[in-house]
Order: sequence, then C-alpha cells, then structure tokens
Amino acid sequence: MSTEKAGAFSITARSACGARCGIVAVCGGSGALATPSCVVPTFRGVVPFLPPDVVGQVVAPLAGRAGTGPPAALLVQGDAIKVVPAGFDQGFAAFAALDGPVMAVVADPARYNMSGSRSKSSVTVETPAGRTSLDIAGYKALLAGLKADIVELLVDVPQPGAGTRRCAKALDNTTAMWEALAAADDRSAQGALVLARVTGGDAGSVVQQSVALVRKMAGAEVLGGVVGGVVVPDLRSVAADSVTAEGGYASGEAALAAVAAELPDSLLRVYEGVEQPHEIVAAVRDGKGDVFYGTYPTAAADLGYALELSLAHGQKQHVNLRDVSFAESQAPLVAGCPCYACEKHTRGYIHHLLVVHEMVGTELLMIHNHYVFQAFFADIREAIAAEAAGGAPFADIAAAFMAAS
Repeated sequence: MSTEKAGAFSITARSACGARCGIVAVCGGSGALATPSCVVPTFRGVVPFLPPDVVGQVVAPLAGRAGTGPPAALLVQGDAIKVVPAGFDQGFAAFAALDGPVMAVVADPARYNMSGSRSKSSVTVETPAGRTSLDIAGYKALLAGLKADIVELLVDVPQPGAGTRRCAKALDNTTAMWEALAAADDRSAQGALVLARVTGGDAGSVVQQSVALVRKMAGAEVLGGVVGGVVVPDLRSVAADSVTAEGGYASGEAALAAVAAELPDSLLRVYEGVEQPHEIVAAVRDGKGDVFYGTYPTAAADLGYALELSLAHGQKQHVNLRDVSFAESQAPLVAGCPCYACEKHTRGYIHHLLVVHEMVGTELLMIHNHYVFQAFFADIREAIAAEAAGGAPFADIAAAFMAAS
C-alpha cells in the first residue's frame, strides 16, 4: 500500500527501456491502483454482464500477487449524470457497490462520440437519454456527487479527422474551461488525482500547444484535486502533411514518441485507443502508458471468443466458442486457467449457451477474459519490478512476447 497522500502518483520501479511501475494512492477506501494497469469499462457503473459481487471475484485467483486487488472501474461522466440520488453523499462507488477505484473520464472509449455544441464554458456529452450540454457548474456538481478516485477535466475533444481550425478551437475552449476550473473556489474533486487531456486531434501543431498546456497545468490544484495525470489519445493518425510552418510531427508514431518525451515524467499516463495486447506491451516498454482501457476482453467476449494470453508465451489463437467443433467438447474452457469459468465449465457447455443465446455464456466468457487481462498486467508489473531487482530486461521479454504473438 502506498504511503503517498490521496490523489498522488508515485513511480516504484523502472526498466532500462523506459517501462515503469507505479502506485496511485486513491482517496476512497479501495487502497491503491498499481500500474501498469487496465481499467474495466462500465455502463453507468455496471460492467456488462457482470454483477458487482462477481467483478471482485474475477481477480480472486490473483490473490497474493503484488498490486492485485479489485479492478478499477472506468466510468464515463455523461453516463453518470443524474445517477447518484440527491442527498446521497457517499459517492458513486458506494452507490454502485464497486470495491475498486473509480476513474471518471469525459469520452467513452468504446463509442463514437457525436459532435455537438462546444463553447468556452460547456461541451456536449453523451448520456443514456441522449446528448446534453455540460457546463462548468454542472460539471462541478457531477464531480461532487461521484467522489471518484481519478477524474478527467472537462475538455473539448475534436472528432477524428477534424480540420486544423476545429482542433485549434477545441484547444481554445479547453484552455478557457481549465482556467475557470482552476480559479473556482470549490472542492468538488477533493482528494482525487486529476487528469488533463492532450487534445488537438490530427493537427500536429495544435497537439504541441496542448502538450505545453498540460505541462503548465501539471501539479496545479483544480477543484481540490491535483493535476497529476494526463490522457494521451492515440495519435497514430497524425499524418506527415500535418507539419506546418508552426511546427508539427512527421508521422503518427513520431507524434506519440514526442508527446511521451515532452510530458513531465511524474504524470500518470492514461493511454487511450490502445487495446491489442502487443500494442499495450510496446506502449509500456516505451514508457508511453501507465493505464489502459480494458475494452479488448469485453469485445472478445461479445463475439464469443475466449482469450489465451500470457506475457511469457505470447498471445495464442483466440478460442471461438461459437464454432460447431466445440459442441461436444468436454475440455475446460482454457486448460490450466484458474478462473471460475475454466474450473467449473466445459467448452461444450459454453458453446451450447452461446448458440441458444443464453446470456450466462457471455457472462462466463467475460469472467475468463477479464481475469486473463488482469493477470496479463500483473505479469507486466512483476517483469518490470524483476528487472529493477536484477532480473531479465523487460525489453527482451517484450520482444519475445511480440514475436510469439
């Protein structure tokens, strides 16, 4: 358990290649969030197909491994509007019976966010009841009710492919909102670690200005929380022709490398848009990301796939449980896996559940896939810590993983 104050991020181990382990001391009763880590996406605080009491049991086989505990929940701020009843002052985690930390972000990583009205005092957000405008006063009220452990500042996010003028306007709007939030005499995010997003879309020169703004905000107190983290979008779409007279990046990969190098080392880095295991390993190896969104295991379960994944052996072929060849299989879901789904159920049984559209089939795949992903990140943390203690270089482990996948 970290001894840092609530809302603090501290680095505990480094590898020679730039990979790092850390701890986020959260403000609730959920202990701490170990990094590298993935947060489990939710809809209004509920993990798809998994009741709150089951979510905590997913990682039960990992008990005793350093940094493992109830998984962190990813909450989209727009989905949480009007969820916590008025007068309930214990926060969203208590209301939704979540045992792990809660990270509240602006944009849903698994959903295309529609454009809407934007200004220097409000943005349009997606909610379960449609789009609505969220202004600074509404945002502060939302944070006060959520009492999340990690919160993202209100931000104008341009759509993919937006032009330079739209990206520049998004940065102007974001700057105005952040200045207003920093000036507000309010404690809505007290004790939370605050995230500032790099914005600018596909415009390299605007991204550079956004990074400069994030550097300026780092360490500042906003609504009672300290800006100690940054959301880095997937900038691989930044094209070579984004280099202008004002500056820019030669390519998307150059943009990502430059942004990672320009950000303060002390900031928690939430890497958005990177989902595939080999992409995650590469991002961790290069020090680009500390926290990732766990949309990959959810999407695989929705399609009927069971993941076979380990840092030591690479990513094997997914098991498609809808395939008719598994109709009479008495083999466990994945041999050797200690999760509940694998220990108690066969491939044939789960195949039957899927083909008759019984939701328990998807629920069992969700249990397995999320366990595998959490175990994968535990392997990454242990490998980085082992190198710091004189073990094998993480760069070699990462190279072997990507070669085997």
